[in-house]
Amino acid sequence: MSYEFGRPNSYPLVWIKRTAVSSQAGLTPDAGNIKGEILDITTHQKLIGKPTVASLSGDFPSKEIMGFLVRLSLDNTKPDSIVDYRFKVDSYSIEGKELVQSPDVQIAFNKAKGSIGIEGKLVGLKNITVNMDNKFTQIEYAVGSKNEIADQILKAVFAGIPVVTLTVDGQGTFPNVPLSINSNLGPELQKGFEKQIQAKIDEARKKIEAYVNEEIGKQRARVEAEINKLRGDLDKEIKKAETQLNEQKKQAEARVNQAKKDAENQGKKQLEKEGQKAVDELKKRFGL
Repeated sequence: MSYEFGRPNSYPLVWIKRTAVSSQAGLTPDAGNIKGEILDITTHQKLIGKPTVASLSGDFPSKEIMGFLVRLSLDNTKPDSIVDYRFKVDSYSIEGKELVQSPDVQIAFNKAKGSIGIEGKLVGLKNITVNMDNKFTQIEYAVGSKNEIADQILKAVFAGIPVVTLTVDGQGTFPNVPLSINSNLGPELQKGFEKQIQAKIDEARKKIEAYVNEEIGKQRARVEAEINKLRGDLDKEIKKAETQLNEQKKQAEARVNQAKKDAENQGKKQLEKEGQKAVDELKKRFGL
C-alpha cells in the first residue's frame, strides 16, 4: 500500500501536462493525417484538480475515412470516477452487401457512405450510458424482382429512402445494460410500400374508369344513333300526320265555305221567291 503526503500548492509525483502526436499522410497506403494529444497525465488528479483527457483526430484518405475523432476523459477528482468517451467518423465508405436473395426478389446495395457517432459515460466503473447514431447516405441500391409490378414497386420504394438511420441508446449497470435500437428503415419501407401500392391501385382504377367510359361512350353513341333514327322516323310521321291534318282542315274549310255559299244562295232564292209571291198577292189585291 502506498501513502502520499502532500502540502498545499505542491505538485504530484508525476504530472505530464501535455504530450502531442501528429502524422502527415505520405506514400504509404494506410497512412493518414493524424493529430492528437494527452493532457494532464498524473499520479494524483485531486491534487491538480484536472482530469486526464486524451484525443486523436484525423483522416485516412486512402481508406475513404474522413473526420475521425476519439476523445477519452478520465476524472478521478470526485468520489466516483467518471469516464467520458466519444468516438465519431464523419464519413466512411461501405462496401456492397446482399440483404435479401431469393429466386423471386433481390435486395442489396452496391455501395454507400456512412457516418457514426458514439458517446457516453461510465461512472464508478459500473454505471454506463451509451448513445450511438449511425447514418447511411449515397446508397446505391440493387433491387429487383421477376414480377414486373413488384420490380417497379421495389425500385420506387427504395429510391424514396435516400438516408437510413440507426440509433442505439442504453443505460444501466454492468452487466445488465438494456439497449433501445431504432431505425427509420422499417417505417420508411412501410410508408413507401403503402404509397406505391396505392399509386398502382389508383393507376389501375384510372385504367378501369377509362375503359368503362370508353365502352359506355361506344354504347352511348349507338344508343344516341338509334334514338336519332327513331326521332327522325317519328318526325317524319308527325310531319306526315300534320300534312294530312292540314289537308283535311283545308277540305273541311272548303266544305264549310261551300255550305255557307249554298246556304246563302238558297236563302237568296227563297227570299226572292217569297218577295215575288208577296208582290203577286199585292197585284191581285189591287186588280193589277
